[in-house]
Amino acid sequence: MAFLTATISKTGASVSSLRYKGHEMVTGNIYYSMDGGQNYRTPVNCQFTVKIKTPDMVDIGMKRAWSNEPPAFDIEVHYVLARGAS
Repeated sequence: MAFLTATISKTGASVSSLRYKGHEMVTGNIYYSMDGGQNYRTPVNCQFTVKIKTPDMVDIGMKRAWSNEPPAFDIEVHYVLARGAS
């Protein structure tokens, strides 16, 4: 049985589910807002990459580059889980 499972949008870098020992820990989505204001923007059309995958750690990244879309900026969101980390 897995202690932790996550459902992550590969193209949008948002987390829609985070289950710990069978209990759902997320209501709604966990997401990155690029400006934090009322007209927030989140990454879309990301390129998904597994950066590190070992028995002790996993690091996944979602990268998005923009051109001529102010105030957007290039971004790479990482989710990292290390064995034994709280």
